[in-house]
Amino acid sequence: MSVLAFAAIALAGAVVATLVRGRRHVGTLVGFAAVIAALASATVIRADHPLLLGGGALGGDAYLRLVLSLCLGGGLLVLIVARLATWQPSAPGVLLGGAAGIGLALGLAGTPAALLAAGAATGAAATLALASPAAPSRIRALMRELRGATTSTVIGVIAAAIVPATSGSGRVAQPAAAALVLVGMALVMAHRFGAIPLHARVSRLSDVTPSAALPILGAWLPAAWGLIIVGWAPAALAPYAPGLGPERGLIVALALLTLLFGTLAALLQDEVEHVVAYTIVADAGLALLALAALDPAARDAARGWLLVFAATRTALIGWTIAFRAAFETGRLCDTGGWLRRAPALGVALAGILVAVVGWPGLLAWDTRLAMLQSATAGPALLLGYAGSLGTGVAICRMLWVGAGRSSAAVAGAPGELPRLPAPSSLGTGSVGPDGTVPTDRVVIARESVGKVRLWLEAAGRNARPALEINRVPLRAFAVLMLAGLACLVAAGAFGVEAAARLPGLAALPSVAGG
Repeated sequence: MSVLAFAAIALAGAVVATLVRGRRHVGTLVGFAAVIAALASATVIRADHPLLLGGGALGGDAYLRLVLSLCLGGGLLVLIVARLATWQPSAPGVLLGGAAGIGLALGLAGTPAALLAAGAATGAAATLALASPAAPSRIRALMRELRGATTSTVIGVIAAAIVPATSGSGRVAQPAAAALVLVGMALVMAHRFGAIPLHARVSRLSDVTPSAALPILGAWLPAAWGLIIVGWAPAALAPYAPGLGPERGLIVALALLTLLFGTLAALLQDEVEHVVAYTIVADAGLALLALAALDPAARDAARGWLLVFAATRTALIGWTIAFRAAFETGRLCDTGGWLRRAPALGVALAGILVAVVGWPGLLAWDTRLAMLQSATAGPALLLGYAGSLGTGVAICRMLWVGAGRSSAAVAGAPGELPRLPAPSSLGTGSVGPDGTVPTDRVVIARESVGKVRLWLEAAGRNARPALEINRVPLRAFAVLMLAGLACLVAAGAFGVEAAARLPGLAALPSVAGG
Protein backbone atom coordinates (compact mmCIF):
# COMPACT_ATOMS: atom_id res chain seq x y z
CA MET A 1 0.00 0.00 0.00
CA SER A 2 1.22 3.52 -0.78
CA VAL A 3 1.54 6.33 1.73
CA LEU A 4 -1.14 8.26 -0.16
CA ALA A 5 -3.62 5.39 0.30
CA PHE A 6 -2.80 5.22 4.01
CA ALA A 7 -3.31 8.97 4.36
CA ALA A 8 -6.67 8.71 2.58
CA ILE A 9 -7.83 5.94 4.93
CA ALA A 10 -6.65 7.80 8.03
CA LEU A 11 -8.16 11.12 6.95
CA ALA A 12 -11.47 9.50 6.06
CA GLY A 13 -11.50 7.80 9.46
CA ALA A 14 -10.72 11.10 11.17
CA VAL A 15 -13.61 12.83 9.41
CA VAL A 16 -16.12 10.08 10.18
CA ALA A 17 -14.97 9.73 13.81
CA THR A 18 -15.27 13.48 14.28
CA LEU A 19 -18.75 13.63 12.76
CA VAL A 20 -20.13 10.94 15.11
CA ARG A 21 -18.15 11.86 18.21
CA GLY A 22 -21.21 13.34 19.92
CA ARG A 23 -22.85 9.88 20.10
CA ARG A 24 -21.03 8.02 22.85
CA HIS A 25 -21.40 4.36 21.84
CA VAL A 26 -21.45 4.88 18.08
CA GLY A 27 -18.51 7.25 18.33
CA THR A 28 -16.55 4.70 20.31
CA LEU A 29 -17.17 1.89 17.82
CA VAL A 30 -16.50 4.04 14.75
CA GLY A 31 -13.40 5.64 16.26
CA PHE A 32 -11.83 2.34 17.25
CA ALA A 33 -12.71 0.72 13.93
CA ALA A 34 -11.17 3.63 12.03
CA VAL A 35 -7.95 3.48 14.07
CA ILE A 36 -7.68 -0.29 13.56
CA ALA A 37 -8.21 0.14 9.80
CA ALA A 38 -5.53 2.84 9.65
CA LEU A 39 -3.14 0.69 11.69
CA ALA A 40 -3.67 -2.27 9.36
CA SER A 41 -2.98 -0.09 6.33
CA ALA A 42 0.16 1.38 7.95
CA THR A 43 1.67 -2.05 8.49
CA VAL A 44 1.56 -2.84 4.77
CA ILE A 45 3.04 0.38 3.40
CA ARG A 46 5.44 -0.60 0.63
CA ALA A 47 8.98 0.63 0.18
CA ASP A 48 8.71 1.07 -3.57
CA HIS A 49 9.30 3.85 -6.11
CA PRO A 50 7.98 7.24 -4.97
CA LEU A 51 4.71 8.51 -6.40
CA LEU A 52 5.38 11.58 -8.55
CA LEU A 53 3.26 14.58 -7.57
CA GLY A 54 3.87 17.57 -9.83
CA GLY A 55 7.39 18.72 -9.06
CA GLY A 56 7.74 16.52 -5.99
CA ALA A 57 7.19 12.97 -4.86
CA LEU A 58 5.64 10.91 -2.08
CA GLY A 59 7.03 7.57 -1.00
CA GLY A 60 7.33 5.20 1.90
CA ASP A 61 10.01 3.01 3.42
CA ALA A 62 10.48 0.65 6.35
CA TYR A 63 11.15 3.50 8.77
CA LEU A 64 7.98 5.38 7.86
CA ARG A 65 6.00 2.15 8.17
CA LEU A 66 7.49 1.65 11.62
CA VAL A 67 6.76 5.21 12.74
CA LEU A 68 3.11 5.02 11.69
CA SER A 69 2.58 1.52 13.10
CA LEU A 70 4.01 2.46 16.50
CA CYS A 71 2.12 5.76 16.54
CA LEU A 72 -1.23 4.14 15.80
CA GLY A 73 -0.57 0.99 17.86
CA GLY A 74 0.44 2.95 20.95
CA GLY A 75 -2.31 5.48 20.34
CA LEU A 76 -4.91 2.71 20.15
CA LEU A 77 -3.81 1.35 23.53
CA VAL A 78 -4.02 4.84 25.02
CA LEU A 79 -7.52 5.20 23.59
CA ILE A 80 -8.48 1.93 25.30
CA VAL A 81 -7.11 3.16 28.62
CA ALA A 82 -8.91 6.47 28.24
CA ARG A 83 -12.18 4.84 27.20
CA LEU A 84 -12.07 2.71 30.35
CA ALA A 85 -11.62 5.88 32.38
CA THR A 86 -13.78 8.52 30.73
CA TRP A 87 -15.27 9.45 27.36
CA GLN A 88 -13.00 11.64 25.20
CA PRO A 89 -14.90 11.98 21.90
CA SER A 90 -12.26 13.96 20.01
CA ALA A 91 -9.33 11.62 20.69
CA PRO A 92 -9.78 9.11 17.80
CA GLY A 93 -10.04 11.92 15.25
CA VAL A 94 -6.93 13.61 16.65
CA LEU A 95 -4.94 10.37 16.47
CA LEU A 96 -6.03 9.62 12.89
CA GLY A 97 -5.57 13.16 11.61
CA GLY A 98 -2.15 13.47 13.25
CA ALA A 99 -1.00 10.10 11.91
CA ALA A 100 -2.10 11.02 8.38
CA GLY A 101 -0.13 14.27 8.62
CA ILE A 102 2.95 12.49 9.93
CA GLY A 103 2.79 10.01 7.06
CA LEU A 104 2.64 12.81 4.50
CA ALA A 105 5.33 14.89 6.23
CA LEU A 106 7.84 12.05 6.40
CA GLY A 107 6.93 10.67 2.98
CA LEU A 108 7.23 13.88 0.96
CA ALA A 109 10.45 14.59 -0.91
CA GLY A 110 12.04 17.91 0.00
CA THR A 111 12.30 19.58 3.39
CA PRO A 112 10.03 22.57 2.56
CA ALA A 113 7.16 20.27 1.54
CA ALA A 114 7.72 18.08 4.60
CA LEU A 115 7.65 21.08 6.93
CA LEU A 116 4.46 22.39 5.33
CA ALA A 117 2.83 19.00 5.90
CA ALA A 118 4.07 18.87 9.51
CA GLY A 119 2.71 22.37 10.16
CA ALA A 120 -0.65 21.49 8.64
CA ALA A 121 -0.82 18.25 10.66
CA THR A 122 -0.02 20.11 13.89
CA GLY A 123 -2.69 22.72 13.23
CA ALA A 124 -5.32 20.14 12.27
CA ALA A 125 -4.63 17.90 15.27
CA ALA A 126 -4.69 20.85 17.67
CA THR A 127 -7.98 22.09 16.20
CA LEU A 128 -9.64 18.68 16.53
CA ALA A 129 -8.40 18.33 20.11
CA LEU A 130 -9.12 21.82 21.43
CA ALA A 131 -11.84 23.49 19.36
CA SER A 132 -14.74 21.65 21.00
CA PRO A 133 -15.96 22.32 23.62
CA ALA A 134 -14.92 25.95 23.15
CA ALA A 135 -13.82 26.79 26.69
CA PRO A 136 -11.70 29.97 26.95
CA SER A 137 -8.61 28.11 28.19
CA ARG A 138 -8.84 25.62 25.32
CA ILE A 139 -9.27 28.36 22.71
CA ARG A 140 -6.22 30.20 24.08
CA ALA A 141 -4.20 27.00 23.90
CA LEU A 142 -5.43 26.38 20.35
CA MET A 143 -4.40 29.88 19.27
CA ARG A 144 -0.94 29.33 20.76
CA GLU A 145 -0.57 26.05 18.90
CA LEU A 146 -1.74 27.53 15.59
CA ARG A 147 0.56 30.54 15.93
CA GLY A 148 3.48 28.34 16.91
CA ALA A 149 2.92 25.87 14.08
CA THR A 150 2.57 28.66 11.53
CA THR A 151 5.68 30.50 12.72
CA SER A 152 7.72 27.30 12.84
CA THR A 153 6.63 26.35 9.34
CA VAL A 154 7.49 29.75 7.89
CA ILE A 155 10.92 29.85 9.53
CA GLY A 156 11.69 26.27 8.52
CA VAL A 157 10.62 26.70 4.89
CA ILE A 158 12.65 29.90 4.50
CA ALA A 159 15.69 28.28 6.10
CA ALA A 160 15.46 25.20 3.89
CA ALA A 161 15.15 27.42 0.81
CA ILE A 162 18.25 29.46 1.73
CA VAL A 163 20.44 26.38 2.25
CA PRO A 164 19.36 23.43 0.06
CA ALA A 165 19.84 19.93 1.40
CA THR A 166 22.30 18.80 -1.30
CA SER A 167 25.69 20.14 -2.24
CA GLY A 168 25.01 19.31 -5.88
CA SER A 169 22.23 21.86 -6.19
CA GLY A 170 24.65 24.48 -7.49
CA ARG A 171 23.65 26.99 -4.81
CA VAL A 172 26.12 27.94 -2.12
CA ALA A 173 25.01 30.05 0.83
CA GLN A 174 27.13 32.64 2.56
CA PRO A 175 28.57 31.53 5.91
CA ALA A 176 26.54 34.20 7.71
CA ALA A 177 23.37 32.92 6.05
CA ALA A 178 24.20 29.33 7.01
CA ALA A 179 24.70 30.44 10.63
CA LEU A 180 21.33 32.22 10.65
CA VAL A 181 19.66 29.16 9.11
CA LEU A 182 21.09 26.85 11.77
CA VAL A 183 19.88 29.10 14.58
CA GLY A 184 16.45 29.37 12.93
CA MET A 185 16.08 25.61 12.63
CA ALA A 186 17.20 25.21 16.25
CA LEU A 187 14.48 27.64 17.34
CA VAL A 188 11.89 25.68 15.36
CA MET A 189 12.92 22.43 17.02
CA ALA A 190 13.11 24.07 20.44
CA HIS A 191 9.57 25.39 20.13
CA ARG A 192 8.10 22.16 18.80
CA PHE A 193 9.62 20.10 21.63
CA GLY A 194 9.25 22.79 24.29
CA ALA A 195 12.91 23.42 25.11
CA ILE A 196 13.71 25.99 27.75
CA PRO A 197 12.84 28.93 27.62
CA LEU A 198 10.02 27.92 25.24
CA HIS A 199 8.67 25.26 27.60
CA ALA A 200 5.46 26.88 28.83
CA ARG A 201 3.33 25.61 25.92
CA VAL A 202 3.97 21.97 26.83
CA SER A 203 2.72 22.21 30.40
CA ARG A 204 -0.23 24.40 29.37
CA LEU A 205 -1.11 21.93 26.64
CA SER A 206 -1.20 19.09 29.17
CA ASP A 207 -3.69 21.08 31.28
CA VAL A 208 -6.38 21.55 28.62
CA THR A 209 -5.87 18.84 26.01
CA PRO A 210 -7.85 15.58 26.30
CA SER A 211 -5.35 13.14 27.77
CA ALA A 212 -5.80 10.57 25.00
CA ALA A 213 -4.83 13.23 22.41
CA LEU A 214 -1.55 14.10 24.15
CA PRO A 215 0.56 11.32 22.56
CA ILE A 216 0.05 12.90 19.13
CA LEU A 217 0.39 16.55 20.16
CA GLY A 218 3.09 16.06 22.78
CA ALA A 219 5.24 13.25 21.38
CA TRP A 220 4.65 12.03 17.82
CA LEU A 221 4.19 15.36 16.04
CA PRO A 222 7.26 16.91 17.73
CA ALA A 223 9.18 13.75 16.81
CA ALA A 224 8.11 14.23 13.18
CA TRP A 225 9.40 17.81 13.21
CA GLY A 226 12.65 16.55 14.71
CA LEU A 227 13.02 13.81 12.10
CA ILE A 228 12.60 16.30 9.27
CA ILE A 229 15.04 18.86 10.65
CA VAL A 230 17.69 16.43 11.87
CA GLY A 231 17.45 14.55 8.58
CA TRP A 232 18.01 17.77 6.64
CA ALA A 233 20.83 19.33 8.69
CA PRO A 234 23.85 17.08 7.90
CA ALA A 235 23.34 17.30 4.13
CA ALA A 236 22.61 21.03 4.12
CA LEU A 237 24.91 22.47 6.79
CA ALA A 238 27.80 20.03 7.20
CA PRO A 239 29.89 21.87 4.52
CA TYR A 240 29.61 25.03 6.63
CA ALA A 241 30.26 23.29 9.95
CA PRO A 242 33.85 24.62 10.43
CA GLY A 243 32.55 28.18 10.43
CA LEU A 244 29.54 27.52 12.66
CA GLY A 245 31.41 27.02 15.93
CA PRO A 246 29.74 29.82 17.95
CA GLU A 247 26.25 28.95 16.70
CA ARG A 248 26.68 25.26 17.40
CA GLY A 249 28.10 26.09 20.83
CA LEU A 250 25.02 28.22 21.55
CA ILE A 251 22.71 25.34 20.61
CA VAL A 252 24.70 22.91 22.76
CA ALA A 253 24.48 25.32 25.70
CA LEU A 254 20.71 25.63 25.21
CA ALA A 255 20.45 21.84 25.02
CA LEU A 256 22.38 21.31 28.25
CA LEU A 257 20.33 23.99 29.98
CA THR A 258 17.15 22.28 28.82
CA LEU A 259 18.32 18.85 29.99
CA LEU A 260 19.18 20.07 33.47
CA PHE A 261 16.36 22.53 34.14
CA GLY A 262 13.77 20.30 32.48
CA THR A 263 14.80 17.50 34.85
CA LEU A 264 14.65 19.86 37.83
CA ALA A 265 11.18 21.05 36.81
CA ALA A 266 9.95 17.46 36.43
CA LEU A 267 11.19 16.65 39.94
CA LEU A 268 9.37 19.67 41.40
CA GLN A 269 5.98 18.90 39.84
CA ASP A 270 3.20 17.34 41.88
CA GLU A 271 0.68 16.52 39.13
CA VAL A 272 1.69 13.40 37.21
CA GLU A 273 0.65 15.02 33.90
CA HIS A 274 3.06 17.88 34.55
CA VAL A 275 5.83 15.43 35.43
CA VAL A 276 5.41 13.79 32.02
CA ALA A 277 5.20 17.18 30.29
CA TYR A 278 8.53 18.28 31.75
CA THR A 279 10.21 15.01 30.82
CA ILE A 280 9.31 15.95 27.24
CA VAL A 281 10.86 19.36 27.85
CA ALA A 282 14.03 17.78 29.23
CA ASP A 283 14.47 15.43 26.30
CA ALA A 284 14.18 18.36 23.92
CA GLY A 285 17.81 18.92 24.86
CA LEU A 286 18.82 15.63 23.25
CA ALA A 287 17.03 16.56 20.02
CA LEU A 288 18.91 19.87 19.96
CA LEU A 289 22.22 18.08 20.47
CA ALA A 290 21.50 15.87 17.46
CA LEU A 291 20.93 19.01 15.38
CA ALA A 292 24.07 20.74 16.66
CA ALA A 293 26.24 17.73 15.74
CA LEU A 294 25.63 18.14 11.96
CA ASP A 295 26.79 14.54 11.65
CA PRO A 296 25.18 11.66 9.70
CA ALA A 297 25.96 9.30 12.60
CA ALA A 298 24.10 11.59 15.01
CA ARG A 299 21.23 11.78 12.51
CA ASP A 300 20.89 7.99 12.40
CA ALA A 301 21.10 7.79 16.19
CA ALA A 302 18.43 10.49 16.50
CA ARG A 303 16.11 8.61 14.14
CA GLY A 304 16.33 5.59 16.44
CA TRP A 305 16.14 7.59 19.67
CA LEU A 306 13.10 9.60 18.56
CA LEU A 307 11.13 6.36 18.20
CA VAL A 308 12.12 5.42 21.75
CA PHE A 309 11.19 8.92 22.93
CA ALA A 310 7.73 8.85 21.33
CA ALA A 311 6.98 5.27 22.41
CA THR A 312 7.98 5.87 26.04
CA ARG A 313 6.06 9.15 26.30
CA THR A 314 2.99 7.46 24.82
CA ALA A 315 3.28 4.78 27.50
CA LEU A 316 3.77 7.39 30.24
CA ILE A 317 0.69 9.31 29.11
CA GLY A 318 -1.36 6.10 29.16
CA TRP A 319 -0.02 5.40 32.64
CA THR A 320 -1.06 8.84 33.92
CA ILE A 321 -4.60 8.33 32.59
CA ALA A 322 -4.90 5.00 34.42
CA PHE A 323 -3.28 6.42 37.55
CA ARG A 324 -5.65 9.39 37.79
CA ALA A 325 -8.69 7.19 37.13
CA ALA A 326 -7.62 4.65 39.77
CA PHE A 327 -7.17 7.19 42.57
CA GLU A 328 -9.38 10.05 41.31
CA THR A 329 -6.43 12.41 41.59
CA GLY A 330 -3.10 12.91 39.88
CA ARG A 331 -1.35 14.63 42.79
CA LEU A 332 1.63 12.71 44.11
CA CYS A 333 1.27 14.28 47.53
CA ASP A 334 -2.18 12.67 47.84
CA THR A 335 -1.25 9.22 46.50
CA GLY A 336 1.48 8.01 48.79
CA GLY A 337 1.75 4.22 48.87
CA TRP A 338 -0.09 3.80 45.56
CA LEU A 339 1.95 0.67 44.75
CA ARG A 340 -0.02 -1.28 47.36
CA ARG A 341 -3.31 -0.73 45.53
CA ALA A 342 -1.95 -0.71 41.98
CA PRO A 343 0.99 -3.13 41.71
CA ALA A 344 0.36 -3.70 37.98
CA LEU A 345 0.74 0.03 37.36
CA GLY A 346 3.97 -0.17 39.36
CA VAL A 347 5.28 -2.97 37.13
CA ALA A 348 4.30 -0.96 34.05
CA LEU A 349 6.06 2.16 35.33
CA ALA A 350 9.18 0.13 36.12
CA GLY A 351 9.07 -1.23 32.56
CA ILE A 352 8.82 2.29 31.17
CA LEU A 353 11.81 3.24 33.33
CA VAL A 354 13.84 0.43 31.76
CA ALA A 355 12.79 1.58 28.29
CA VAL A 356 13.72 5.19 29.01
CA VAL A 357 17.15 4.55 30.54
CA GLY A 358 18.23 1.18 29.10
CA TRP A 359 21.74 -0.16 29.51
CA PRO A 360 24.83 -0.52 27.28
CA GLY A 361 23.95 -2.51 24.19
CA LEU A 362 20.30 -1.47 24.25
CA LEU A 363 19.10 0.84 21.49
CA ALA A 364 17.78 3.43 23.97
CA TRP A 365 21.19 3.67 25.66
CA ASP A 366 23.41 3.52 22.58
CA THR A 367 21.52 6.09 20.53
CA ARG A 368 21.39 8.54 23.41
CA LEU A 369 25.12 8.16 24.02
CA ALA A 370 25.91 8.53 20.31
CA MET A 371 24.03 11.85 20.14
CA LEU A 372 25.80 13.14 23.23
CA GLN A 373 29.25 12.15 21.97
CA SER A 374 28.63 13.69 18.54
CA ALA A 375 27.90 17.14 19.95
CA THR A 376 29.79 17.33 23.26
CA ALA A 377 33.08 16.34 24.85
CA GLY A 378 34.78 16.56 28.22
CA PRO A 379 32.78 18.18 31.06
CA ALA A 380 29.94 19.06 28.69
CA LEU A 381 29.57 15.38 27.81
CA LEU A 382 29.36 14.41 31.48
CA LEU A 383 26.85 17.19 32.14
CA GLY A 384 24.75 16.17 29.16
CA TYR A 385 24.87 12.52 30.13
CA ALA A 386 23.71 13.30 33.66
CA GLY A 387 20.89 15.45 32.31
CA SER A 388 19.82 12.79 29.82
CA LEU A 389 18.94 10.50 32.74
CA GLY A 390 16.46 13.06 34.08
CA THR A 391 13.36 11.26 32.85
CA GLY A 392 14.52 8.11 34.64
CA VAL A 393 15.05 10.08 37.84
CA ALA A 394 11.54 11.57 37.60
CA ILE A 395 10.06 8.08 37.17
CA CYS A 396 12.07 6.81 40.16
CA ARG A 397 10.56 9.60 42.23
CA MET A 398 7.04 8.46 41.33
CA LEU A 399 7.95 4.90 42.27
CA TRP A 400 9.42 6.14 45.56
CA VAL A 401 6.15 7.92 46.37
CA GLY A 402 4.33 4.68 45.61
CA ALA A 403 6.44 2.79 48.12
CA GLY A 404 5.62 5.19 50.96
CA ARG A 405 2.84 5.17 53.52
CA SER A 406 -0.66 4.78 52.08
CA SER A 407 -2.75 7.94 51.93
CA ALA A 408 -6.49 8.17 52.41
CA ALA A 409 -7.10 8.39 48.65
CA VAL A 410 -5.09 5.23 48.08
CA ALA A 411 -6.65 3.30 50.97
CA GLY A 412 -10.13 3.89 49.57
CA ALA A 413 -9.27 3.06 45.96
CA PRO A 414 -10.39 -0.22 44.36
CA GLY A 415 -7.73 -2.86 43.83
CA GLU A 416 -6.59 -4.35 40.54
CA LEU A 417 -7.87 -7.90 41.03
CA PRO A 418 -10.57 -8.90 38.53
CA ARG A 419 -14.03 -9.20 40.03
CA LEU A 420 -17.28 -10.89 39.05
CA PRO A 421 -20.76 -9.57 39.72
CA ALA A 422 -22.45 -10.93 42.82
CA PRO A 423 -24.16 -14.32 42.30
CA SER A 424 -27.53 -12.76 43.08
CA SER A 425 -27.20 -10.31 40.21
CA LEU A 426 -25.89 -13.01 37.90
CA GLY A 427 -28.89 -15.18 38.58
CA THR A 428 -31.40 -12.46 37.82
CA GLY A 429 -32.34 -14.10 34.54
CA SER A 430 -33.40 -17.32 36.32
CA VAL A 431 -35.79 -15.81 38.88
CA GLY A 432 -39.24 -17.35 38.72
CA PRO A 433 -42.57 -15.50 38.47
CA ASP A 434 -42.98 -15.59 42.26
CA GLY A 435 -39.58 -13.94 42.82
CA THR A 436 -37.81 -17.09 44.01
CA VAL A 437 -34.95 -19.01 42.43
CA PRO A 438 -35.94 -22.53 41.23
CA THR A 439 -34.68 -25.26 43.54
CA ASP A 440 -32.88 -27.18 40.80
CA ARG A 441 -30.77 -24.14 39.94
CA VAL A 442 -29.92 -23.61 43.61
CA VAL A 443 -28.68 -27.21 43.73
CA ILE A 444 -26.69 -26.74 40.53
CA ALA A 445 -25.18 -23.54 41.87
CA ARG A 446 -23.80 -25.47 44.85
CA GLU A 447 -21.78 -27.68 42.56
CA SER A 448 -18.48 -26.39 41.22
CA VAL A 449 -19.26 -27.26 37.61
CA GLY A 450 -22.69 -25.74 37.91
CA LYS A 451 -21.25 -22.54 39.32
CA VAL A 452 -18.93 -22.19 36.35
CA ARG A 453 -21.83 -22.73 33.98
CA LEU A 454 -23.90 -20.12 35.77
CA TRP A 455 -21.02 -17.66 35.63
CA LEU A 456 -20.66 -18.21 31.89
CA GLU A 457 -24.37 -17.82 31.30
CA ALA A 458 -24.46 -14.66 33.34
CA ALA A 459 -21.40 -13.26 31.61
CA GLY A 460 -23.29 -13.35 28.32
CA ARG A 461 -26.27 -11.56 29.86
CA ASN A 462 -24.31 -9.17 32.02
CA ALA A 463 -21.19 -8.36 29.99
CA ARG A 464 -21.63 -4.65 30.54
CA PRO A 465 -21.89 -4.86 34.35
CA ALA A 466 -18.84 -7.12 34.38
CA LEU A 467 -16.95 -4.55 32.29
CA GLU A 468 -18.00 -1.74 34.59
CA ILE A 469 -16.66 -3.39 37.74
CA ASN A 470 -13.41 -4.48 36.02
CA ARG A 471 -12.33 -1.17 34.54
CA VAL A 472 -9.35 -0.95 36.89
CA PRO A 473 -7.71 -4.31 35.99
CA LEU A 474 -8.49 -3.78 32.29
CA ARG A 475 -6.82 -0.38 32.36
CA ALA A 476 -3.82 -1.85 34.14
CA PHE A 477 -3.54 -4.58 31.50
CA ALA A 478 -3.60 -2.03 28.66
CA VAL A 479 -0.91 0.02 30.40
CA LEU A 480 1.23 -3.10 30.80
CA MET A 481 0.92 -3.63 27.06
CA LEU A 482 2.02 -0.02 26.47
CA ALA A 483 5.04 -0.54 28.71
CA GLY A 484 5.88 -3.77 26.90
CA LEU A 485 5.69 -2.01 23.53
CA ALA A 486 8.00 0.74 24.81
CA CYS A 487 10.49 -1.85 26.07
CA LEU A 488 10.49 -3.63 22.70
CA VAL A 489 11.21 -0.38 20.87
CA ALA A 490 13.95 0.53 23.36
CA ALA A 491 15.53 -2.89 22.81
CA GLY A 492 15.63 -2.36 19.05
CA ALA A 493 12.83 -4.76 18.11
CA PHE A 494 10.89 -4.44 14.85
CA GLY A 495 14.11 -3.60 12.99
CA VAL A 496 14.34 -0.07 14.42
CA GLU A 497 18.12 0.21 14.11
CA ALA A 498 18.25 -0.89 10.46
CA ALA A 499 15.27 1.27 9.51
CA ALA A 500 16.82 4.32 11.19
CA ARG A 501 19.76 4.19 8.78
CA LEU A 502 17.51 4.61 5.74
CA PRO A 503 17.93 8.09 4.23
CA GLY A 504 14.24 9.01 3.85
CA LEU A 505 12.78 11.41 1.29
CA ALA A 506 12.32 14.57 3.34
CA ALA A 507 16.03 15.50 3.23
CA LEU A 508 16.05 15.43 -0.58
CA PRO A 509 15.21 18.48 -2.68
CA SER A 510 13.13 16.44 -5.13
CA VAL A 511 13.07 13.04 -6.70
CA ALA A 512 10.59 13.88 -9.39
CA GLY A 513 13.20 13.89 -12.03
CA GLY A 514 14.86 10.65 -10.91
